[in-house]
Amino acid sequence: MKAIRSLLALVPATAAVVLLAFAGRGAADEPGASATPLRDAIDAHERSAFAAAILGGADWHEAGLGDADALVLAAAADSPAAVRYLVSRGVAVDAPGTGGTTALFAAAAAGAVDAAKTLIELGADPDARVQTATAPSWTPLFAAVDNGREVAAGLLLAAPRRDGDRCVERVDAIDRYGRTPMFYAALSGQSLLAILLIDRGADLSIRDRDGATARDLAEAAGRSDLVSLLDAAKAAGKSGPVR
Repeated sequence: MKAIRSLLALVPATAAVVLLAFAGRGAADEPGASATPLRDAIDAHERSAFAAAILGGADWHEAGLGDADALVLAAAADSPAAVRYLVSRGVAVDAPGTGGTTALFAAAAAGAVDAAKTLIELGADPDARVQTATAPSWTPLFAAVDNGREVAAGLLLAAPRRDGDRCVERVDAIDRYGRTPMFYAALSGQSLLAILLIDRGADLSIRDRDGATARDLAEAAGRSDLVSLLDAAKAAGKSGPVR
């Protein structure tokens, strides 16, 4: 269990759920398990050392990690080299980890922009959905917005679709609660992210399953600055159409 808690410290809350299923399994938790650079990095919560150990040829399976889970941690560590190495070893770029989190989702949540760029270059799908208790049918953009990662959000909004066209629908992706990324920017008072989403054509008239708009949630949360921002954007005609 100690090793599991150490692993959880390597990733943000929205990505950490991928590792919960390791509780009670993995050779690293067994009495007398030998120390290795990878195990040391995990126990010390050292993301860069984790990536270095992977690049040094450490066997992630011996630490109780599956292929996809190793890629998730390499992405959260923002190590393009480790990401490329794992994919070159046959790890599927969009494979979900044990808890359902993909590597691109973890990179977005952690603000690991270099790793996110690399994953997209290697074919990761920016529109792939993650379904967990903390990510109710979220794309990586939701993770970036929820964690206040402006640069990662901009990267994802600009990423091409797999057919080669820039995604104009991505900004208004809807989760299980009927909410778009703008709802989470409004709830958390993320003004810069709200501006970014507005500039990319976010539809401010969308209502969630409870009939509330992003502005309604901002007002209920006491985010007066976001309320003013959203009102000004709508008055200026910057709200995109429902897609």
